[in-house]
Amino acid sequence: MCSSDPQSNCALLESMLVSVHSAQEYGFLQQLTKNTRNQVAWLGGFYLQDQWLWLDGSWFYNNTWSSESPDSSNRCLLLNFDEAWSNFKYNTGGYSSSV
Repeated sequence: MCSSDPQSNCALLESMLVSVHSAQEYGFLQQLTKNTRNQVAWLGGFYLQDQWLWLDGSWFYNNTWSSESPDSSNRCLLLNFDEAWSNFKYNTGGYSSSV
């Protein structure tokens, strides 16, 4: 599963990382991210046993990827406000964990 840091940050705010179920939802999240002056935000998707899953257990909506790294250690899903999503490894010096 994805590193616990983005999840932990959300838990401290009594929230959780979001799951995306349609192009409309993704567009809304992109606009929300852009409106808060963030370039990117973490999503609640993670890579496990050769498939992408959502933390809430719902069906994984397969949007067009901006870049999908073949490296299985990049198991966290990242929203880009001006592109499709990407997978990255969470690091503390990296991207924002909130929208």
